[in-house]
Amino acid sequence: MRIAKADLVPTEANLRAGYGAFAELEAACELFCAQVNARPHRAARRPPAQMLAEERARLHPLPVRPFAVLLGAARRVGSTTALVSFEGGQYSVPHGLAGQVVRVRRHGEQIVITHLGGDGPVEVARHRGTTAGSPALDETHFPPDPARPAARSPRPRSACEAEFCALGDGARLWLVEAATAGTSRMRVRWPRPSLSRVCKGPASSTGHSASPRPPAGSPTATWPRSSPTRPPPPPARPGQPGR
Repeated sequence: MRIAKADLVPTEANLRAGYGAFAELEAACELFCAQVNARPHRAARRPPAQMLAEERARLHPLPVRPFAVLLGAARRVGSTTALVSFEGGQYSVPHGLAGQVVRVRRHGEQIVITHLGGDGPVEVARHRGTTAGSPALDETHFPPDPARPAARSPRPRSACEAEFCALGDGARLWLVEAATAGTSRMRVRWPRPSLSRVCKGPASSTGHSASPRPPAGSPTATWPRSSPTRPPPPPARPGQPGR
């Protein structure tokens, strides 16, 4: 205790600065032990590290696998999300351990998660301690994201669908956006010249925009055959029902 107070504990006497984390104190202890055990002892006249190498032959060896209680409390990993709960916080583990039991313990300011497999205990994750509502996540613990709908391309299954997709990128993009919105089946009927103008060119010969209108609320939508330049009907006169 006297040596520890003089060389490790911050006091006003030795003017040692305080530790920023528990890991810094742990590293200072390891460095101090390596320095002291390499010096000759005052009574034995030999370094303690040299004497320990001779005494190991007379000591009982430690078991190959540590007791499970030394690895921490048992926690089951979530089946859908690879997270474990410990002391009010949530911590991620590799997604291959979903549904399995792991051991969790606190080591200073860190949370150590160990899995007991056929080859013995293996450390699978180490996080900094967190609080409730702020889970500690490691991106490498989660599987890759599935392919997004934007990266898919429509595959025609009939001659009519192949002819529609051959009109251009606008036709294929229209099908992808409709499928992303949840539309499973669409049956659209409109004039062929208008369809070609929408998918191949930004504007018609008359100068009007040829952008398509979205489908109606139902999966089956019938678009009007009338020209977009047709004037609207006149307003109804007072006392006359509107058309």
